[in-house]
Amino acid sequence: MSTTHFSWRQTVHEADIAAVRKLTTKVGVFSEEESFVAGELVEDACNRGEAAGYHFIFVEDNNQVIGYTCYGRIPFTDGRFDLYWIAVDPEYQRLKLGTALMQRSEQGVAQLGGKRVYLETSSRTEYAPVRHFYDRHGYKKIIELENFYRDGDNKIMYYKILT
Repeated sequence: MSTTHFSWRQTVHEADIAAVRKLTTKVGVFSEEESFVAGELVEDACNRGEAAGYHFIFVEDNNQVIGYTCYGRIPFTDGRFDLYWIAVDPEYQRLKLGTALMQRSEQGVAQLGGKRVYLETSSRTEYAPVRHFYDRHGYKKIIELENFYRDGDNKIMYYKILT
């Protein structure tokens, strides 16, 4: 199945707050608190617009959000951006939507003058597919902070230089 039949958008709607919380919960690796925070970023963007500093890409099937990314410029840096969130509904994960979202996010960062993208993830076992996804897409592991989130749960940071 091709990703061409899905609809893509970058505008943020109030309904996306609940949709993002539902999606991140459905993915099954994010905590309730993390899903709430994901929705807060959408809410901040709805309320403050560009001043919030968050950029979103949504992919929909029949007007239902099935994947999204959120990225933003890292303050006080020269063209460095964080990729805060990338999530795809488990029912759609084998359709390369994650790859399409990553590529579109990197293109968006580049259009905003971005030179590097940074991201972080957990060392927990259930995040192994996510780490493999980052490796496959050219992200380089740069640091692992032991017991960062909690004992036995390290923070792993990656980056990619955009060309």
